[in-house]
Amino acid sequence: MYNLLIAEDEPLVIEYLMNILDWEQHGFRIKAVARNGEEGLQRLKEGTYHLVISDIKMPEMDGLAFIKHAKNQYPLLKYIIISGYGDFSYAKQAVAYGVKGYLLKPVDKAELTEQITMIRHEFDTLYQDQAWRRETQLAARTNFLFRLTCGEVPQHEINRKSVLFGLDALTVPDGKHLVGLIEFTNYQHIVNRSLHDARVIQYGLCNILQEYLQRYNLGIVYEDPDNALGMILSSSRLHSEAVSECMRQACTTMFQYYGAKLAVGFGLPVDTPDQLVHSKKQAQQALDRRPAWKEESFMLLFYGQQEDLARMEIGLVWDYELLLKAIEEGNIIEIEREIMKLSTELQVKQAQESLRQGMMYSIRYGLQRLVRKHQGNTNHQQDWLRTVDWTASSGWERMLISCCREVSSVILHQLEDRSADVVVRIKDYIEKHYHEDLTLKMMAGIFYMNPAYLGRLFRKETGVHFNDYVHKIRIDNVKRMVLRDQGKILDILHEAGYVNSKYFYQIFKRLEGMTFQQYKLGIKQLKETGRHKV
Repeated sequence: MYNLLIAEDEPLVIEYLMNILDWEQHGFRIKAVARNGEEGLQRLKEGTYHLVISDIKMPEMDGLAFIKHAKNQYPLLKYIIISGYGDFSYAKQAVAYGVKGYLLKPVDKAELTEQITMIRHEFDTLYQDQAWRRETQLAARTNFLFRLTCGEVPQHEINRKSVLFGLDALTVPDGKHLVGLIEFTNYQHIVNRSLHDARVIQYGLCNILQEYLQRYNLGIVYEDPDNALGMILSSSRLHSEAVSECMRQACTTMFQYYGAKLAVGFGLPVDTPDQLVHSKKQAQQALDRRPAWKEESFMLLFYGQQEDLARMEIGLVWDYELLLKAIEEGNIIEIEREIMKLSTELQVKQAQESLRQGMMYSIRYGLQRLVRKHQGNTNHQQDWLRTVDWTASSGWERMLISCCREVSSVILHQLEDRSADVVVRIKDYIEKHYHEDLTLKMMAGIFYMNPAYLGRLFRKETGVHFNDYVHKIRIDNVKRMVLRDQGKILDILHEAGYVNSKYFYQIFKRLEGMTFQQYKLGIKQLKETGRHKV
């Protein structure tokens, strides 16, 4: 609803203007009335207004002087002049001041309706464009931060986009940077109940966390598809005491508002932003090694246990995330290959037994994370994993392969049981959010599924790849809006989620089997022959 100020000194005219239209039905609310220009300027200082309807002839300060003073202070304000004078000089001066309409008294209802409809459309377009730009920039910023923590952003792009998005903390001279990952233990339960509620809660958690990080001048928050939220903490002095105090307050507040039990894992500080990928892996490992959940509303878990430091000392390069990935995908060959790679590297580098046992516990916690992710927090698989002798030094490779295959089998059966429902919910999400930057990885994060498996599942259930399905929904909406002449082509493409028109034309031709120009020509011909019906 847009706010309207009426500036008029004649009571009968004021009453006429207030009752000539159902203003709220046309999107406007009469917020105040001023008897002259000076009073009008005072009203503008006291509140937010979008449209002024002003008489020309008023005491103390007339309408044109009022508008001349106001337009410099309120550049977005729109004006309609009403007057009993048809003098062209008044109209000419009004146009010079940017007045949108010049109406003669008595004001004609149809003419007034036409003017305010046009002005409302201008405001709608302006605010939609501003909202779209904010959403687009926020999505681009989140994507940049996620890619940065995954090691996918080259150095020249880090510098440029840090400036573009106002991420001054990433450019602090001699600064330290680390990644924190937040796991919301009840998130999957809420997703199963309502995807909308889960997104709202995630948005609320993000806002609370960002507020506390700003209060302590510690860093920035981003949505991480692999976890509920991610943080990049940057400062010339990163003290664990300050980080802990900030997170204790933030987690307490989030628990009070949303009942969210949070586990927060931190990696080690690195010297430059391009090294954050290492800190993120450490943060994930800190999360994986968390102990059994107690009554506390949150856990703060810092990487740097004894086996972690020993692993760094001998230069162990084996990445257990690849093992967890193979387990989620049900790739038995890769499971066995990764475990044997670990065994070989430990032998070649003559690792101590304590490091091997530390690695075994890390893998155990990783398996428990996968079970929690796909089945919840209470199940017999987690109990079974706790009964395995993870300290055994003889035949540990066979035992580990057996555990991993068992967990992989459980996960795949669980995924098959809910596969059809997941695809239906993803399709529903795409229908409602097709204009956003949707990726398979993001969907996998929301539904706690492996991206590769979800991609195969989606294609099996729908017959098309995920990206092509999203493009098809977008293209159908573009065609509908073109069919009904609902704006300029570039505006329609932006509304459908396409920033680059050339890219859209390529996708359209590939999926529709014709160029976009050919499609528009066909629609034009149908309309001209009178066979088109909306």
